[in-house]
Amino acid sequence: MADKFDYFFKEFHEANIPILIECLDLQPHHIIADIGSGTGIIAEKLYEKCGLTKPIWCVDPSVEMQEKAWKREGTYPVLKTAEEFFSHPEIAHCFDRVISIGAAHHFADPVAVYKSIFHSLRPGGIFIEVTTMDTG
Repeated sequence: MADKFDYFFKEFHEANIPILIECLDLQPHHIIADIGSGTGIIAEKLYEKCGLTKPIWCVDPSVEMQEKAWKREGTYPVLKTAEEFFSHPEIAHCFDRVISIGAAHHFADPVAVYKSIFHSLRPGGIFIEVTTMDTG
């Protein structure tokens, strides 16, 4: 799946990048997490287009996807599920922005993940989730 992921979701990702940029109001110093990041394609595009100075944390439990993410500029791959990632207390109030693009259907406990995401945001932080009818 990782080999075809970027090709398969190319139009979906390209359509979402400008919307994310507008809605997230990204600043170069922001610390960002991409939950269910896949190959890190969206993180790389945001990093490049917004002049970010810190890599985007790309959280995904797939080794194949993370191998692709490690090769991208501006990504910091984390091989964990959303639940595993947010179970660490040091994540509290650590992110300025959190995104999850087409990944909610992978959450084993969505309510716990959403609570954890909001707990991970700094004051004034923003969380954006993008889903489709297909990705739930």
